[in-house]
Amino acid sequence: MKHPERFDEFMTWFKDVSEKHFEEFELDKEAYGLDFQKGTKWNIGLSDREIGEFQKELGFEFPYELKQFYKTVNGTNVPGVNTFGESGMQYNYEPIYYSYPVHVTIIKELINEKLEISGLSPTTMIKNNIPFIFPIERFYYMVIDNLTNPIYYISTGFENHDLNKPSVYASLYADSLQSFLIKSVLKRTNHISDLEEFPFRNRESNYWTEKNNR
Repeated sequence: MKHPERFDEFMTWFKDVSEKHFEEFELDKEAYGLDFQKGTKWNIGLSDREIGEFQKELGFEFPYELKQFYKTVNGTNVPGVNTFGESGMQYNYEPIYYSYPVHVTIIKELINEKLEISGLSPTTMIKNNIPFIFPIERFYYMVIDNLTNPIYYISTGFENHDLNKPSVYASLYADSLQSFLIKSVLKRTNHISDLEEFPFRNRESNYWTEKNNR
């Protein structure tokens, strides 16, 4: 899918194209998992002052791409919906993309859960050059390495199914926020990770790719 390379131009393009996509979108009610509702629109983006407050609340600086993302869009006007494949379960509604300040508590909880299980604190992360993480979606986090700021699938579980040994699982999903947004929004049900699609790309390793972060 051809799109602008400069990220500020990309975000303008993405907002327009994705809202047109939402207008024509038909929900697959046989699918499981959160998806967008027909007619979804993006909320108006944040000001520089609001982004500064957002960063202060989380305790770390956003990279350029994340700032531009929130300058352009700030969550959606309606939540995502999980129809549970029309299995008879009640539909579940919750945000797919988070907005500030409405969802800042959720964002903090998602980040802190991963850090606590990993035995990390902001101080140790800075000292050991460990990238901060930010949940773009519930299970998809920007790893702020200040290089390409890739998106990882990060979830929690238990080592060897031992409830006394919580662990964090992390796997590269998209090499950039641009790639993630296209996969997540415009190709939500028919995509594979960049790691699978482009296996021979040169990629920088970081804490979240290392096995000892479990």
